[in-house]
Amino acid sequence: MTIKEWNNARKSSIRSQKAIGILDLQTTLFGRNTPISMVSSIDELPHALSQWRKKIGTKNDVFVRTCPVTPRHGVIDSERVDVKNFLNQAWKMQRIMREHEPDGCFVIQELLDAHASAVLSPLRQ
Repeated sequence: MTIKEWNNARKSSIRSQKAIGILDLQTTLFGRNTPISMVSSIDELPHALSQWRKKIGTKNDVFVRTCPVTPRHGVIDSERVDVKNFLNQAWKMQRIMREHEPDGCFVIQELLDAHASAVLSPLRQ
């Protein structure tokens, strides 16, 4: 199963606007410059991280983005995940999400050496 097939199999159950937006962006012209992204339910995060490593074939750390249904700044942080210690970090992130945002999910992405970030939105008239 490819990452695209993996995401499509889970897309109908995603309730997070952030996760839906990330996956939708990758299907646009602008999406060709976005990091590869793989959605994961809370329960399947350790398995998803393991699948990520197999599919992408990287030995680099990854970025696990928390995608709550109800965003609350500073409650649930996204994290850089060390590929050598990913199970411990995954279990910790699962515990926090189950407690604060049980209907949320995660998006696993390649880690970028970024110097700035931004949120883009279409103009509404």
